[in-house]
Amino acid sequence: MGVIQIDWHCECGDGPASHYSRPDGEVCFGWCQQTDHDCNGMGYRPINHTRRPPAFAAMLEALWNAGGGERWPKHFSVDISTDYQTIIGLPEGQPFIWIVREMGTHLLLLDAESLGFAEQAARYFERQSENIRYYVWNGWNTLTKVSADHVRETIKAAIQTQENEEMAYMTERQWAGDR
Repeated sequence: MGVIQIDWHCECGDGPASHYSRPDGEVCFGWCQQTDHDCNGMGYRPINHTRRPPAFAAMLEALWNAGGGERWPKHFSVDISTDYQTIIGLPEGQPFIWIVREMGTHLLLLDAESLGFAEQAARYFERQSENIRYYVWNGWNTLTKVSADHVRETIKAAIQTQENEEMAYMTERQWAGDR
């Protein structure tokens, strides 16, 4: 495996393109300005990105294979930094869908709070005509390249599972109330 250039976020939350060096010091023109994490004068300070959770290692391997040795995604590689920050905070066993486009990446979580967004985002990307690669992380050890149809079925199954869990909870509460 070769190397992949990732534009890691600064500790302030902005990408490296927001940071500039001037003769009078460092300046950041990002969203952090005049907030409690404003990095003006401190310079670009990339986030710690030394951990390699299995999901992220698999994603880097997929990026390398997707690009055939050329930079992939070609633009907005700061998205990979966002994906990394999301992954290191996920509970073990959390599955997700990962969409890789020439213009960046999108991580779609398959938890109860995110399913509606995941469904809408998948529909949106399916309508796009550009070259898109879809992957599913099983939550433990496998990132699999899949089709848009498979992504749709994965989300549908996650929604059905969530609905079944909600129904079971409501039934359990009803039974508890009948006693």
